[in-house]
Amino acid sequence: MKYLIPVFVLLFSISTQAMEVSCNDAKFYLKHADIVFVGTVIDRKSIKNKAGICWTAEQGKQCGSKVATFKIEELIKGNEANITTVFAGDGCYCVDPYLESGERYIVFATNSGDKAAYNSMNGCATQPYEQEVLKEIKSAQ
Repeated sequence: MKYLIPVFVLLFSISTQAMEVSCNDAKFYLKHADIVFVGTVIDRKSIKNKAGICWTAEQGKQCGSKVATFKIEELIKGNEANITTVFAGDGCYCVDPYLESGERYIVFATNSGDKAAYNSMNGCATQPYEQEVLKEIKSAQ
């Protein structure tokens, strides 16, 4: 028992910064993405047979892997149609943001090939739409 309290204090005093994922700048992601666009989520579905890397859908609405369909409003890089589907990963405790239906995002993705059902989103770079962020990305081209 005398060791339990110090261990408990130690566990909760460790900085959570050490657990954060390190992300690069917009220029890096722009270079490595096949597709970059501004779009609105028009549909989002959970992938039942593919659990999230961190958590499963049973642990909360943001948890578990998802596929999001976007209406592309502005194509920054790539050759996409006006609607595309993107694998959105786990928005619970992983890097990927939780994609809300009807919301706008700046999306960075990798083309998963002609036979793939969807592209793979870069969760570190994808973010809610902000005009200033879009300007920064465009200036990095």
